[in-house]
Amino acid sequence: MGFWVELLGLLSDLKTAVQKAMERLQKRNFQQQLEVLLSHIDQKKKATKIALPSLDHIDFVDIHRICYCNASDNYTQVKDEGEPPILISKTLKEFELLL
Repeated sequence: MGFWVELLGLLSDLKTAVQKAMERLQKRNFQQQLEVLLSHIDQKKKATKIALPSLDHIDFVDIHRICYCNASDNYTQVKDEGEPPILISKTLKEFELLL
């Protein structure tokens, strides 16, 4: 019986640790989003990064590292230097307005 109680305690500790890690990751992602937003708002300073939302996450890419953008129906494939292409759910025209 003591084994199971100890195991439940360890599982509870693991759950708490995972929750803290998830909160830290979400906070870091929020900070990156805020930095991108502020760089777009500041009219004196040209934006240096762009947020590329994909299905399960957001990539923050330096604008000068974008090699090309390829239209694919209502999607745009963005190629970043040294990275695999990122597929975003914006048309090429919408993406062009961001840049």
